[in-house]
Amino acid sequence: MSVSRHFKNVWLLVVTFSIAAAPLAWADSLSSKTDAGEARVNYMLYCQGCHLSDGAGSSRAEVPEMKDYVGNFLKVPQGREYLVRVPGSANAPIGDDQLANLLNWILLTIAGESTPKGFTPYSGEEVGEMREKSLTNIVTLRSNLIEEINKTTAGLDTHAMRASQ
Repeated sequence: MSVSRHFKNVWLLVVTFSIAAAPLAWADSLSSKTDAGEARVNYMLYCQGCHLSDGAGSSRAEVPEMKDYVGNFLKVPQGREYLVRVPGSANAPIGDDQLANLLNWILLTIAGESTPKGFTPYSGEEVGEMREKSLTNIVTLRSNLIEEINKTTAGLDTHAMRASQ
């Protein structure tokens, strides 16, 4: 089987699965700018391998938990830019508009209540500008941002913070 035929079969399987398994509740919470179907497929292709299907991550593999937590990064300076510039986001083989859509979908679904109400969705233009700058010393930056989040967010579940440190 050729690579392109294999990719086509995988793509059809992913699309079929996402349509069949997609909870209708997303539609109510997504902004009109977010294409949930495209975002879910991109999540499956470029994020799920490490962060798992529900965003739980893996402390053993040192993959940060996103589920019910990742939205907290929008509550601190540099957090918004961090979400775009982490290698998994910045290096995803998708366009800036698709990455903006994916990040918005993650913040509206996987992040749960951690995403601030009324947050400003990412735009493709914003993502493109942020993606141009490489990110170094990711672990230290994430730890520093989590310390800031911990100081500014009362009653925060620290499970995700421990898992990502």
